[in-house]
Amino acid sequence: MLIHQRTIHEGRKDFACDKCEKKFGHKSNLYFHQAMVHEGRKDFACDKCEKKFGQKGHLVRHQSTVHESH
Repeated sequence: MLIHQRTIHEGRKDFACDKCEKKFGHKSNLYFHQAMVHEGRKDFACDKCEKKFGQKGHLVRHQSTVHESH
């Protein structure tokens, strides 16, 4: 609850990326940012084509819009 209060209600972003100007309210979001943006990690691969994504949600959206028949 304290983290929620600091980040949402007070707007605090105490975790800064050392490679760019971006700041985050949660340490986990900083690590996620560094892995995807600065290290280029794409850990989520589509099993129907060769595309890879840094976030699972992006993979799910890709699969539903590209590979599912409408």
